[in-house]
Amino acid sequence: MRIFAATIFFGAFLLFSLQPMMGKYILPWFGGGTAVWSACLLFFQIVLLAGYAYAHFSARWFRPKTQALVHAALVFSALLCLPVIPNARWQPDAATNPTLRILLLLTATVGLPYLILSTTGPLMQHWFSLIRPDTSPYRLYALSNAGSLAALVSYPFLLEPLFTRKTQVVTWSCGMGLYAMFTAACAVRLWRARPTHAIPKSASNAGTAAPSLGTKALWLLLPACASALLLATTNEICLDVTVMPFLWVLPLAVYLLSFVWSFTGRYVRRLQGGVLAFPLLLVLFILYNPPRDLRLHVSVLVFALYYCCLVCHGELYKLKPAPRDLTGFYLMIATGGALGSAFVTVIAPLIFDDYFELHWSFAMVPVLMTVIHWREGGTFDLRGRRVSIWRVASVAAILFGLMLNGQVNAAKMGRVAAFRNFYGVLTLSETASGHPSQPLGLYCGTTLHGFQMMQPGLEEVPTCYYHERSGVGLLMNFVLREEGRRIGVAGLGTGTLAAYGRTNDVIRFYEINPMDIKLATERFSFLSRSKARTEVVRGDARLSLEREPPQQFDVLVLDAFNSDAVPVHLLTKEAFQVYDRHLKPESVIAVHISSKHLDLVPLLEALATEFNLGCALIEWAPLREMRQGNTQVQPWQAFGSQWFLLSRDKEFINQTEIRGITTPPQAGHKPMRAWTDDYTSLFPLLIW
Repeated sequence: MRIFAATIFFGAFLLFSLQPMMGKYILPWFGGGTAVWSACLLFFQIVLLAGYAYAHFSARWFRPKTQALVHAALVFSALLCLPVIPNARWQPDAATNPTLRILLLLTATVGLPYLILSTTGPLMQHWFSLIRPDTSPYRLYALSNAGSLAALVSYPFLLEPLFTRKTQVVTWSCGMGLYAMFTAACAVRLWRARPTHAIPKSASNAGTAAPSLGTKALWLLLPACASALLLATTNEICLDVTVMPFLWVLPLAVYLLSFVWSFTGRYVRRLQGGVLAFPLLLVLFILYNPPRDLRLHVSVLVFALYYCCLVCHGELYKLKPAPRDLTGFYLMIATGGALGSAFVTVIAPLIFDDYFELHWSFAMVPVLMTVIHWREGGTFDLRGRRVSIWRVASVAAILFGLMLNGQVNAAKMGRVAAFRNFYGVLTLSETASGHPSQPLGLYCGTTLHGFQMMQPGLEEVPTCYYHERSGVGLLMNFVLREEGRRIGVAGLGTGTLAAYGRTNDVIRFYEINPMDIKLATERFSFLSRSKARTEVVRGDARLSLEREPPQQFDVLVLDAFNSDAVPVHLLTKEAFQVYDRHLKPESVIAVHISSKHLDLVPLLEALATEFNLGCALIEWAPLREMRQGNTQVQPWQAFGSQWFLLSRDKEFINQTEIRGITTPPQAGHKPMRAWTDDYTSLFPLLIW
């Protein structure tokens, strides 16, 4: 028992520590958005399904000794794939399908090792059932999820902040060797036990009927619903915060915790299932009234995810078959998980123009509970009358669905159009700016990326974070006075910065999202009205700059840090070395760091120290100026911003025009190490 328990626990630990490690490794290559992690989860679910299928058919087709030999050969083959370091040749070009490329990259890098690890739970439980037919193997499944949970908890708090990516990979590869030794010991135990091909009938499975078609359908639908909830909740959490391993593993950890609780037989429908309405009502409250407090927002969504997954997995455990159908049961669970992931990652972007899969996934929970109560025909007493539980549950499910639909309709109010692709949701809306001309705004998720005044004569006025009194506005208008400037901009948005272009200037934008380029050129006119020559390069800014000859920029604007997906690879030592190749000696880097949930100032100060750069933080608070009686600032201009300037020319940074508006360093900022491509951690920068 102990060697099987150790193998299952350690295999699950390696399996789920590999997920955030690979996701973090390739995240910068594909724009840093939430869809990268969703694509990774889809891959892991598909390969998990393949591993469960291998365990199922191996148990059905091969004799025990043959199973041991075949599996030992596959484990040895997996060791030949180490170390699992993604090849840089997989970095995308502008025309690549990101989801497909991520799936192919992960297949080539970790496909076989992950496949072998994914077989551990069902296959080791099957071998254990052959050796100990009178002992239930289902507690081993709970142990497997406990190992997975331990890996997820340790990654953001221990592995990520303390070790570089390469150290993580090397350590993981050594662990894979130890896992191979454990698996070999289990194979020897199976070989020596000489069990029969079929699991003998015992008290645990004698007299049990084969699962019905309806039961098998629930084996599929319950884990599919839970898996869809996992990905949809993760997307919602990362939408307005950032994409980081901590916010990946937190939902995944509670998802696995619900498995652990349920598969140790602790789920009681009357207790947990009976108050399902409470977390669902909390979800409605959060959707209708998104809180400003990050802790409250994340806590409510994670709690609702845990409770709904607990109900799904608890009901799944109640439908568990006899041990002879164990591998088929786990195969259906894995199939459902893959279907749920595919719904969120592949299907939802095609049928929804926003992240409405969260609504559908939560709505499915009471529907499935209604079906379960209908199958069982349970009743309860109400004033002397017996009332069917499924009828009450169906009314509750309908009411919940109608309220969710009402929230969807409310979210669409004020929209002109919405577009969704791999990089997120872009929305055109009439911005509530207080100006009668109802300017057109561009949102990424719920983050405003800029707006343009539609009233004649105001179309070329820089707005939002790029106002003339903002850090970048002052830099463009009053500091960089020479003619023929070359300006590079990472991040297009509405193209507002083109409004600062002068005759003979060149403004070169880098934008990874093709939909953003389409909207900036077709629905906004900053680019077409600019006096400068504007150029738009499709692709990741850093990857594009690495491939280009020196651009000799006078200023490089990094405008990719005020939305949900912070591309951390743009703020590493290696990234600044790339920028240095494209900058003139006296040039300036202007970083836009307006953010509700991240404080990037300590990191930028560390980079300034690392490269011996002068730096200045410029904060603009228009509401404060209006209160002080500044009549030049209008209500529709009241969008505060933070810009961080860096330059090798310290005299430039120290001139009066800049130092007069610089915000002094805030007390309480702890020094931090500058990021590298091999080490980044957003966790210390979160504003809770």
